Amino acid sequence: MPRILACGSGSIGHLSPLVAICRALLAMSPQTVITISCGMRPEESEYLRTENLSWSTLPQPRRSWLFPQTFLRSYRAACHLLASFQPDAILSRGGAISVPLCLAAARKHLPIIIHESDSMMGLATRCTALWARNITTGFTPESYPRVFHSRITATGNPVRPVMTKGSREEGFRITRFSGKRPILIILGGSQGAQAINKVVTTLLLELTKLCDIIHITGPGKLAARSSQLAAHNGYWSAEYVHDELPHLYAIATIALSRAGAGVLSELAANGIPSIIVPLRGLAQDHQWHNAHFFARLNACILLEQEELAKQLVAEIRRILDDPAIRTKLRENFLSLHHPDAARHIAEIVLKNIA
Repeated sequence: MPRILACGSGSIGHLSPLVAICRALLAMSPQTVITISCGMRPEESEYLRTENLSWSTLPQPRRSWLFPQTFLRSYRAACHLLASFQPDAILSRGGAISVPLCLAAARKHLPIIIHESDSMMGLATRCTALWARNITTGFTPESYPRVFHSRITATGNPVRPVMTKGSREEGFRITRFSGKRPILIILGGSQGAQAINKVVTTLLLELTKLCDIIHITGPGKLAARSSQLAAHNGYWSAEYVHDELPHLYAIATIALSRAGAGVLSELAANGIPSIIVPLRGLAQDHQWHNAHFFARLNACILLEQEELAKQLVAEIRRILDDPAIRTKLRENFLSLHHPDAARHIAEIVLKNIA
């Protein structure tokens, strides 16, 4: 029976596409044995635990003067994992642990398939692409270095099927909203939530005059005034959601979000008109490039962080007041969703071990 080792680390955004692909692999080839290797951050392990998939952790190399030492430690752990699991292929979504793991796999001449969700290749993906047999991408090949074009297949980004099957009834039960007003869902991500939270806190009373608000504040981030605003006042917050998220998407009228490829793909899959605020300064400034790709196709509204406090209320009012704008954003966003992405990538993986 085929044995596949998948890997990704750094954020839930690296792991969510892996889960979607692994589900597709198991649907196509039920006898396949899959384990996912993640980093040692607690939220990564907890996420995979809730998905009921086999997983293990690898120590992550550190970008510091200790890099040679920590990389060697991670590489040795990767070699041990390969020896014990004995995979037939590697599926990588990137992140720091993917480099030592893919290097160890390349030295064993194992087929490596990588998926790049963002519109700009991260450093880890650029490294692992050197050894990859196939490179699947969320965006068109022109977004990536020409040297890799011959091995790129533009599949789009996988989204777990459950993310588009939420229940409006359950969403209203969770939030206790009546459904009589528009609903804004706010998704700040794991790294960029604090700045969005600060703006939302400042503008909260103005925003709740326009719509009800679902605010996912991010792990360890203080929910804005949650102790003073009950749900009947139009505000519901949580630091993190998992099983609830599809139901929250189902009732959302509009979204405010960062521009990670994972959340953009989920919003597109649900056709939620969105205001996207890229977190600048990350690797290759990939969030700005992600957001710009959708914005130039009129699939979202792009706001820079420095514009957010001044323009957010006006933009939300403009979108909510004009059904034509919402329809255009919804249709354009949906047109960029690739519902067969996970299956397409799974087919590529299985062809490499046939």
